[in-house]
Amino acid sequence: MKILWISPQGEGVLLAERLRDSGHTVIIYGEAVGFPLVKQANLYQFAKASDLLVVDGNFPLVRTRRSWRPHQDALFLDELRRAYHIKALGTTPTIDLLIGDPRYLRKWCERLTIPYTKDAIVGEPWSSGGWFRANDIIPNGPYLEPWKPLFKSVGFRGWFEMSGVMSQDGPIVTGASGGWPSETIPDGQEADFLNRMAQ
Repeated sequence: MKILWISPQGEGVLLAERLRDSGHTVIIYGEAVGFPLVKQANLYQFAKASDLLVVDGNFPLVRTRRSWRPHQDALFLDELRRAYHIKALGTTPTIDLLIGDPRYLRKWCERLTIPYTKDAIVGEPWSSGGWFRANDIIPNGPYLEPWKPLFKSVGFRGWFEMSGVMSQDGPIVTGASGGWPSETIPDGQEADFLNRMAQ
């Protein structure tokens, strides 16, 4: 399998190395080292020639006068997904905003009736995350189900995790992340896992 691996911050390099070591061609664009690096101008050609495009973490947001906007690379990759129907796994501009902009996360949590606060509160740390794949969440956990319609509408297939604290009224979300926890993917089954995610 030929994979174009987009690594904004080098988070999924271990998984990319495991794929390369099992005989797959892995071409990287981003912060990772030790692989052939693709120039931004060549991303479209590599994406078109690849069997799969993987984005292993979120892109940093760009500050505007009043808020934040997605990074140009995230918008470009989203265009590849939507307009050119290139199979892609990982974060989208919407996921990047949920992870990087607390106001955007708060807005969506309110819309989905998920308890959220940006204030520091005392309580035991809590998290709930899963792999979103079409209509499945693996494993499903608290507060993940309400995100399915949004994630399906933006073409997101990847890991999304909320974190926060356990209050006396139950879990309260204080943040989100979207990195790829490689420990959740069994050794030797990386390619099968990615192919199932892409279906």
